[in-house]
Amino acid sequence: MAEETAAPAFDPVYVYEFKDPRYAELRGLWAYYESTQHDHCRNDWTGRPRLPGEGYTLGRFRVRGHPPEKNRVHHDDRRPNIIMGLVQRIVDRFAEMTCKQPVMVVRGDEDSTLALEAVFDAGEAWDALTEMETVAGICKSAAIVPSISDEGEPCHEVLRPYEVYVRAWKDRRRWIPSEVIHQVLVDVERTNPETQAVECVTMVRTRMWTETHVFHFADVPLAEWDRRKALEPDPGLEDAVLEHGWGRCPVIWHQNTRNTSGPDGLSDIRNAANLELSDQTDRTASHAVQATKANTSPTLVRSDRDITFINHPRVAKGHGNEIRTSEVGKAVYLETSGASVEMAWSGVDRLTLTILRNCNCVIWDVDMGMAARGTGESGEALARRGQSMRRACDRKRVTLRRTIRQLARMWLAALRERQISSEDAPEEGTIVLPPRCFKEMEPAPGEEGEEDDGDEQTELPEDEMQATAQSMLGNKQDPSAILEWRDMDDTGRAYGPHRLGQGTSIDFRWPPYDELTPAQIQAYLQALGSATGKPLLSQQTGIELATVALGLPDAQQEKRRVLEERKLGVQHLVGMMGGAGEAAPDDAEAAGEDAAGDSGDAEEDDGEDTGKVAGETREPTPGGPPPPGGKTEAT
Repeated sequence: MAEETAAPAFDPVYVYEFKDPRYAELRGLWAYYESTQHDHCRNDWTGRPRLPGEGYTLGRFRVRGHPPEKNRVHHDDRRPNIIMGLVQRIVDRFAEMTCKQPVMVVRGDEDSTLALEAVFDAGEAWDALTEMETVAGICKSAAIVPSISDEGEPCHEVLRPYEVYVRAWKDRRRWIPSEVIHQVLVDVERTNPETQAVECVTMVRTRMWTETHVFHFADVPLAEWDRRKALEPDPGLEDAVLEHGWGRCPVIWHQNTRNTSGPDGLSDIRNAANLELSDQTDRTASHAVQATKANTSPTLVRSDRDITFINHPRVAKGHGNEIRTSEVGKAVYLETSGASVEMAWSGVDRLTLTILRNCNCVIWDVDMGMAARGTGESGEALARRGQSMRRACDRKRVTLRRTIRQLARMWLAALRERQISSEDAPEEGTIVLPPRCFKEMEPAPGEEGEEDDGDEQTELPEDEMQATAQSMLGNKQDPSAILEWRDMDDTGRAYGPHRLGQGTSIDFRWPPYDELTPAQIQAYLQALGSATGKPLLSQQTGIELATVALGLPDAQQEKRRVLEERKLGVQHLVGMMGGAGEAAPDDAEAAGEDAAGDSGDAEEDDGEDTGKVAGETREPTPGGPPPPGGKTEAT
């Protein structure tokens, strides 16, 4: 989407302070998500000195000496050796619930809807949006940037807020930026001109987006930068200055929760008090593990009047060794009582529960584990916290919906400007997408009653195929230019190129927050069926749900196989009864359809579509009880 142009005029760009208060706060929050919040401690949990910034893995495998005999390092200066990672669990739980993929529809424009779905799928947009929501969940805000690769494929990049400096806002009511600077620290290898040695140097890498262009600046060594010296576009890059062509600044700013007074929302962790509780949880767990280890390998205490303390010999413990004392001497093991160990782990549970309550978060395995140990909440209290969590997710979806709408409208504009080509025959300058599946091709007239094994498909003649394609696509384009139909695959589906309408209004339908188990679904449908006197789940819907749950390739193929097996079963039953002989194919098929209807098949005379795409959320029957485990939301 970008072509090289002459560099337009822009205000000077500098290397900004990486240790300003906002950067330090947000970078510290991200450290809690990575479980590196204790890496600044000068000593490990045993009191041994650590290298500055040394993480767990490096510290674990670095060769160490024995700890000092008189260890007086305060525990606050020690890095806990047990990191519970509760902050990460909370943020991931909120992102998991909030970012459940909705049904997204361009109102009144099926063509644009399918094209938009293809863009989001090809560009892995939903995964990028989940990453964005995760970053915003801990760092209060985040940004996502769409782009198009050199091969024409959709791409998405997520920016962390402590690496982003918004220099100008186009709309502060909706927090739409017009000029964004992105600066990150990267480690690169370069040759020292004096010593000719290869060194690893930390560099400051800078990009800037405006409403028309994207700039790539030359890297600057962190140790050499001068905040008074302006940066220049990298002369070594051919694409240092590009016109991006999005029609606006492509950086979409996302707040975790809506905030009209500033660009940052509210973290899922809520406040620093919960971070302090998280630190105390790690320290208490480290004490509990240390006490447990002390009981498995206790310290020996020996008293002997005949040996002075200074000349006290070292004692070897274990099988095959002996300890000699005088008549008045003794030797015992110093052990931690079991009650103190249990108290420590109970303290970990209570700290964990306090954090979960403060954040209105439910983590099923954590909460159920505490309930089993008798330190958790009752089922009623847990249900109330679950309701509070769903309300918190409803609030998070307000800003998420706004972000998705901005992203979708940007892609629709790009698709209409650059056009679409198939990944089978990509064209330069277009956006490359997988071909569109229009519909399942119907069998040729007069062949409905013929038997097949469910695998072989009826192939239409070329003229009928073209006529069918023309009827699907309308008369807006020349049929020869519209599509070149590929042979139908083994599912009987036909594919062709995407086309676009003019719709811009985007609606969402969110799935329930909680996924129902098969037993819950069965009980719910049985209750509704008893209340209405009719089965409420069609065979088509049941097959679609089963194919998704079991990972089967195609729902239509499974439906054909089910009907074929029923047809054969009816024929076998008629043959066993004798007298009438084998049923005619039409009669057998009709009997199979009747059997299907008796077991809960869809009643198609009510005008409702029972063959929805698997994964769509189905609305509950009007007047019936709401589905258990969550709700659907239409906007």
